[in-house]
Order: sequence, then structure tokens, then C-alpha cells
Amino acid sequence: MLQEALTKYSEIIKGKQYSFAGRIRVNMGNIYYNQQKYAVAIKMYKMALDILPSTSKEMRYKVSRNIGHAYVKLGQYQDAIAHYEQILKGSPDHKTAYNLIICLYTTGDKMRMKDCFTSMITNPVEESDNEEEDADGTIGNDKLREEVKAKRKDEIRLIITSAKLIAPVIENDVIESYEWILEKLKTSSYPEVESEVEIFKAMAFLKKKEIERSIETLKGLEKKDKTTMSRVASNISFLYFLEKDYNEAERYVDIALNNDRYNARALVNKGNCLFMKNDFRKAKELYLEAIGVEADCIEALYNLGYVNKKLNLFIEALQVHSH
Repeated sequence: MLQEALTKYSEIIKGKQYSFAGRIRVNMGNIYYNQQKYAVAIKMYKMALDILPSTSKEMRYKVSRNIGHAYVKLGQYQDAIAHYEQILKGSPDHKTAYNLIICLYTTGDKMRMKDCFTSMITNPVEESDNEEEDADGTIGNDKLREEVKAKRKDEIRLIITSAKLIAPVIENDVIESYEWILEKLKTSSYPEVESEVEIFKAMAFLKKKEIERSIETLKGLEKKDKTTMSRVASNISFLYFLEKDYNEAERYVDIALNNDRYNARALVNKGNCLFMKNDFRKAKELYLEAIGVEADCIEALYNLGYVNKKLNLFIEALQVHSH
């Protein structure tokens, strides 16, 4: 009952003695925003900023973020950029930096994209080392520690997405872009992001048909954690498969599966290696296993239909490909 809510809020703020008029304006702005009346929402948010005390810094930053979001919805990116940049000066956070990067990407401002990304990776969440035990021997502040871990995970996601977004545009060549990003990450507290960007770089080499350089880049990541190692080995396997070096392809896919048996892409690659050996039944088992891990794995579904044809199981092949 949004219109009724707006009517009540309007009645409340007419009473000049009401001390929470700023918060009411924020609520009204949120309603208009949800109604996609972004210009009116901005007006409400700005009126709220005029009323909110300077001591309510966090609330003022939240309202400014909302104004930035509304400007984005209106396609007024320069106005959104101005608000996001103002927030980052006073209360830097990764979500605002990410939103700013999207706006800068939209306007094609390469230098400011670089500046924003650099700023983004210099403000990590501080993980507490104070693991004091309670009287019963359990470590305290578990909830707080989980919140910190969740926040860092979200930071990593935003940084990785930002890197992938800006890489094709900040330099004349995408490889140069990834090298610039990696250079910046060397002095940051995000080694997890470095691994992801190296994988992106390897895939960029692949798109440029530079398979050997792609393999070389991925091999530099071979000693990472098990999950990363599985992904890297699976990618190397695929590259060797493209080169028709099926022995090396199978060797690396075995490494991938030893590190993570539930890697759907690796299971597909293993199935492909068996397919090339004309071991169609075992290949089929691997494709089915991949689908069991990841039901929408398109490669596994397509190859399953193809291997069913090889096994003269035409009805099954039709059933798979019809889905």
C-alpha cells in the first residue's frame, strides 16, 4: 500500500516539531525509487540530506548512494559519478567503488577507471587475529569472524568482476591490461584475485590463438590451492586437447580431478580424452557424472548426445538434444 504510506508520511512531516523528518524523507525516497519514479526519489533524498544532522554520517552516505543509484537508473552517469566519488572520499567501500567503475566504463573514462580500481584494492577488510578462548574452550566472536569472511568474499567477487570488466578497455591490448592489473595486485592483500586474473589472461591468449602462451601462463599457477589447481589443470588439459596432444590433455585432466573430483568441466575433458580413444562407454559415464555435478553443464549434455549416437543409442541421443 505504497500510496497510503506516502500519504501518511506527508502528514507526519507537516508537523514541524517532528524530529525524524529526515528519515521519513528517506523512506519516501525509497518508495518512489521502487516505483521507478527516480527523479522524485532524488528530490526526496536531497531534501533528507538538507535535514539530516552532520553527525549522522553513515545515514548521509547511504542516502548519497541511493541518489547515485537513481542517477544511474536515469542514465545520468556524470551525476552518479560525482556522488559515488564524494562517498569514496569520506567512507570508501567496495560496492560504491564497483558502482563507480561501472559508470566510468559506461562513459569510457580509462584513467579514472584505473584510479578507481587502484583505490578499490587498497582497502581490504581487516581480519581479526584475536581468537581468545572462552571458559568452555571455544573461540569467541565466531559470528563476527564469519561476517568478516563473508565481507571479504564479497570484496573479492567485486574486484574480480571489475578486473574482467575494465580489462578490454583500459589499454590498447587486453594482455597489457591484465598485466597492468596484475602489477597493481602484487602490492595488494588479494592473492586470490591474482590467480583469477592470471586465468583471465590465459584465456585472453587463447582468444588470440596464442595457445602456447596460454599454457605457459596457466602453468605458473600449478602450485596454488586445490580448487584453483583443479581449474588451472582442467584449462591446460583443454588447451592440449585443442592442440591434439591427447596424452598431455589426459595427464592434466587427471591432475584436475585428483584435486577436485566435482569439477564438471574437468569431467567433460576426461570424457573427451576417452572419446578420442574410442572408449565411448566410459566417456558416457564421465559426461553423466559431469551432469550429476552441474545439471546445466551444456558441454556435458551436448557430448552425451553425441556419444549416444556413436553407441547407436539414437533414441537417447534425441532425448538429450531435445532438452
